Amino acid sequence: MSSVDAEKDPVVSTLFHVPSLLMAAAVAGACVSTSHLLIWRGVRNEISVPLWGVAYGLCTAAMIMIGLRGVIPGFLSIVVSNSLLLVAVGLVWFGYRRFIGKIGRYDRFLALLGGLVWLAFACHHKLFADINLRTHAVSVVQSAYLLAIAYELVEHRRKEPLPSLSLTVAAIAVQLALLIARTIHLLIYPLDTSTDTLPSGTPLALTLVGSIGFVVFLGLLQFALVGQRSERRFRVAAETDGLTGVANRRRFLSEVLSHLESSPASGAMILFDL
Repeated sequence: MSSVDAEKDPVVSTLFHVPSLLMAAAVAGACVSTSHLLIWRGVRNEISVPLWGVAYGLCTAAMIMIGLRGVIPGFLSIVVSNSLLLVAVGLVWFGYRRFIGKIGRYDRFLALLGGLVWLAFACHHKLFADINLRTHAVSVVQSAYLLAIAYELVEHRRKEPLPSLSLTVAAIAVQLALLIARTIHLLIYPLDTSTDTLPSGTPLALTLVGSIGFVVFLGLLQFALVGQRSERRFRVAAETDGLTGVANRRRFLSEVLSHLESSPASGAMILFDL
């Protein structure tokens, strides 16, 4: 089935109805945002959690505005919505910076920089009028933030080897691949620059489906990261002396007995409890 025929197929057009997918993305973002803000009540020391919650809330508002294009003014559905979306991505990056313990002097400004760049781009009316250039601009800013997150998580994994860090990097890599694929598709098959309606089509719809999955999966991974860090802290506290940091009796016996169980003939242990 060709792409044109696919768009005429009622089943395909229903499954890949772009406004409906945008509303689905908004619902997913709202659920993740609420979950983050609720879980923050139990992990007040993790400032990254409310930052992520606010980011998903902004993403929800952006998706609703984009989905209402043609119903609400274009300034809201194009300029404001994408500005909120890019600020949301910046806050996600900012949250990861706080999670790994990095505090930069200009972090707050850099978190907002994507939205400011978009507003500056919107002031250039000739370039902003081209929907393809607008899409490319949003993709470039999103990719920059995602690459920064992936780089810092890979670097931090050596210091704090949490299992979900690798999964987060893998999820970001998939999302970057989707953004690159969308960019290549628009370069080959550009959208009509004169259109004032919300773009449609299977490629765009598939990108949205991937983004919805990314939002939900990333939110779950953030929960996992917070839980794994808490579990690791409790384990370290239970296995080391709080004053000296030296492994205690529990840790010593755990490691020695584990070694002896795996290689019974490699040694023996005699314990004198004085």
